[in-house]
Amino acid sequence: MIRKTLLVVTILGAVLIAVGYTLYSRNLAPAVPVLSAAEASTTGKPYVVKLHAQWCPVCMVTKGVWSQIEETYSQRVNLVVLDFTNEANTEASRAEATRLGLEKFFDEYSGATGTIVVLDGRTKEAMAAINGSRDFAEYRAAIDAALARIEAVSPWMAERTFRAASQEPELLAAVPGKRVTVTLEDAVSGAPAYRLAARKRRLRALGVNT
Repeated sequence: MIRKTLLVVTILGAVLIAVGYTLYSRNLAPAVPVLSAAEASTTGKPYVVKLHAQWCPVCMVTKGVWSQIEETYSQRVNLVVLDFTNEANTEASRAEATRLGLEKFFDEYSGATGTIVVLDGRTKEAMAAINGSRDFAEYRAAIDAALARIEAVSPWMAERTFRAASQEPELLAAVPGKRVTVTLEDAVSGAPAYRLAARKRRLRALGVNT
């Protein structure tokens, strides 16, 4: 009886080891397009960062949701994978984070494997961190919220839009279907009052909020 019990335990142990090894060997870090430092600093796209390790069980069960993120957002966000499988991978990931200007993020989230983090593309601040969820809708909501931020026109762009539109109304076609909000402080600094009023009237006629 004891021998049979030991045999069953041994077989179950061997099966578990085989299954674990199979899952481990298939759980390689996903490959994403290399992002140039110049592109990262100028596009303003949100970052979606996967914190991965080959031995991480959460990473194993969320492979599918990461594939959905890649398929849905690869052209709209900066996808980054940081690998913490071993010391060498961790140091390589640290170097990559530094290259992309994500040193602060790396120091804060280093080792938090199984987590997918959405960062503001301009401030590099974390907007959402999701760990272990297999619900794509949760990731979609976080990424869409980050994308919605960049649709707002920055003060610098508002100034250019305001000044250009006052002289070249057709330039507003560059943002079709969007209403541009321009404040006096952000738009024109030191402009004579009569010019400012005239520009505001023209922009309002074009459907621009001032």
